[in-house]
Amino acid sequence: MIRNLLNESSHLLLVSHVQPDGDAIGSLLALGLSLQAQGKHVTMYNEDGTPPSFAFLPGTERVTEHPGELAQYDTLIVLDSGDTDRMGSRAQELMSIPCIINIDHHPSNTLFGSLNMVDPEAASTTVMVWRLLQQMEWHIPTEAAWAIYTGIFTDTGGFRFGNTNTEALSIAAAMTSLGADPETVSRHIMGSYSFAYIRLLQEALSSIRLAADGKLASMTLTRHMLEKTGATEGEASGLVNYARYIDGVKMAALIREKDTHTETEPSYKISLRADGDMDAAAIAVAHGGGGHRAAAGFSTSLPPESILKMLETCIQTTKNDSQRL
Repeated sequence: MIRNLLNESSHLLLVSHVQPDGDAIGSLLALGLSLQAQGKHVTMYNEDGTPPSFAFLPGTERVTEHPGELAQYDTLIVLDSGDTDRMGSRAQELMSIPCIINIDHHPSNTLFGSLNMVDPEAASTTVMVWRLLQQMEWHIPTEAAWAIYTGIFTDTGGFRFGNTNTEALSIAAAMTSLGADPETVSRHIMGSYSFAYIRLLQEALSSIRLAADGKLASMTLTRHMLEKTGATEGEASGLVNYARYIDGVKMAALIREKDTHTETEPSYKISLRADGDMDAAAIAVAHGGGGHRAAAGFSTSLPPESILKMLETCIQTTKNDSQRL
């Protein structure tokens, strides 16, 4: 069905989630550039644009923050987004486009599309895009190969996370044969930081607290820290991993103060990272969010202390359940 629809579509709008990571930008570019190579009229849209750390990818200059008149599109392809809200402030308008293809790998995906291509076992959404391109029997342009490799690289944590499987590694190898350069990708994503980011990291590391007998590590990121250091929202996305890598930690949480809040009711975005014993997605879904077992997130108006108490309870419950088994 998706194959027939893509062949028949003439004007396509592709969108990935706000505050995009490597998989969101990678899947957007990989499919968008491949469709353009087939002569399709394609607009690649992300409300927040391309983060500076991914500006090295070929084709990022074609990603727009303004999709234009929506009536021109016959097909919307939503990438790496578990629900419609992840598309940003124009989500409701975007859903008016006649046909919606939902391509994703989040277990919490709400299957909101007219057609859904969702596989939680896939290491990244760029893996899903690669599968689709194979089904279409389309040649993968070199620029798209860079994007697919980058999406896999980032969502597997540089091939360190538990989702690093045979498929992900074999596709990554195939993309290098098409021109993607692992050293360049790694250097831009993991080996090159702005001074503002280093200052933000210093602030975030100083906020680390351990709880639940050392099994829970939390970091707090305030608006003041961002303003003080001059770092961007995008640069804050991977900070939670520093807390996760502390020896003995089962779950790490980054409690980030959101920009859209009132003085009487602060709002926070919680990013969770967990090891194999904990299910970050279950916690996130219970609080209106989503994600994967090892990496998930949600937003809340609860104060940080209440958030930490809730996470401590989850860890204690998991420990007790394991002991009963």
